[in-house]
Amino acid sequence: EFFQSWPWWIFENLELKFLSRVMDCYLYEGHKVLFRTALALLKLFHKTVLDKYLYNKDLYNSTKQDGIHKSFSDYCKNLDTSPEDLLKTAFKIPRFSKSDIQKLTVELEMEAKANKLHRAVRGTKSNEELTVAGGLDIKANSQSFSTPQHRPSGTYPIHHLVSELLSKDQLMSIWDELPERISSVKPTLAYSSNEHGVSLTTFFNRVDKYEPTIMVIRTTDKEVFGAYCSTSWGQRNQKNDKGMRMRYFGTGETFLFKFKERSTFVKYEWVKKDDSDDDEDQKKVTKDRAKELFMSGDNTMVTIGGGGGTAIYLDENLRFGQTEKCETFENDLLCSDRDFTVNIIEVFGFNDISW
Repeated sequence: EFFQSWPWWIFENLELKFLSRVMDCYLYEGHKVLFRTALALLKLFHKTVLDKYLYNKDLYNSTKQDGIHKSFSDYCKNLDTSPEDLLKTAFKIPRFSKSDIQKLTVELEMEAKANKLHRAVRGTKSNEELTVAGGLDIKANSQSFSTPQHRPSGTYPIHHLVSELLSKDQLMSIWDELPERISSVKPTLAYSSNEHGVSLTTFFNRVDKYEPTIMVIRTTDKEVFGAYCSTSWGQRNQKNDKGMRMRYFGTGETFLFKFKERSTFVKYEWVKKDDSDDDEDQKKVTKDRAKELFMSGDNTMVTIGGGGGTAIYLDENLRFGQTEKCETFENDLLCSDRDFTVNIIEVFGFNDISW
């Protein structure tokens, strides 16, 4: 409840001199200013409470006694800083650009859709257990579903997809492994080398606007493999806090896959997916960077996975590639030979983030 009322931290509690400056910035730069201002207020409040606890426990004790709602409201109404310093604190918060907010919004919307879908599926299952008029138990007709299998085809938004590489069973094998919030999103064929050509520029122009994506590759030896790419390829143009272009990007949701003997699905997840963040000494952090090299790309190549090798490498013409074992996924070779020739590439995109 406290965090749900965050807009009132600004519009109800701040003095006019603060509010007027915040609104000036909002009209110029958009809604990210409101998010940043709310986070800045929370940051300053936390710092003040901590300082008071160390040197003067009055504010700390009043917060414990009166609750955070009242204490935080009183703090904002009597803010002991200047509008300039408040905005400086707000705009120093890293990794909170308009695009970051848009991505978070999309993720939340997808989670909401997934939850709605799951409730609908649970409701359908409950209805199937009801006894129809006349005493016939519908469950009696569902014995053929006793063995493990894919979800019912109606729960996959992929019936419209036409792929030159994958059968429906192979598509469903991949969909079973997607994050829940993504599996209910209707995908589109964003790029096909047979349809759109083998230019790396065309590849990026077509796939950059989608997040996430699934890249599928078939070699001239008819071997099929690929990767679920958790973030947009457009992030290769983003800059880090030091103003340098991000060489690697992506998240731990990224995974590799291949179809062994053209039918058996094999998945390689991020090696640190189930790790705890408790032990983070500097030496360990430096060593583990090689396990977080998810995606990379520029005008000469596309790579997925790194550290000791590259899981998937494609050249600038999207014709020749390599696959190696890498520390990020600890994968086997994704095809029989380290060097391969591409027969066709397809990329399926989910959310259009170009708006």
